[in-house]
Amino acid sequence: MKLLASKQAAGINNNLLVSVAIRTVLRKYTQQIMWALALLFLFFMNTDNESNSLCVFKFAGFKSCPGCGIGYAIHHALHLDFKQSFNSHILGIPSTIGILYLILNPFLNFKKSM
Repeated sequence: MKLLASKQAAGINNNLLVSVAIRTVLRKYTQQIMWALALLFLFFMNTDNESNSLCVFKFAGFKSCPGCGIGYAIHHALHLDFKQSFNSHILGIPSTIGILYLILNPFLNFKKSM
């Protein structure tokens, strides 16, 4: 009976440690997780139709804005179609590189942690 109780207590302690570890990682890497999710959304985005837009300027009735095409440009850059990315928006490739840098920097920068 005592053995079963100690195993249950150990299981609770292990579950608690895992949940604390997950919360710690989520707090530490929230920005990287959000950017990675955004890139995943843009990677799998359907570029066949332009009717799905999150542009505030288009909702307000303007024909275009300075950021129009940046999502398509990042999508094409993630698919390594750099010509189409540049045609969609001139800052698509630099934006993609910058976002990838923001995601990967904490994991590749070993000098800070040493």
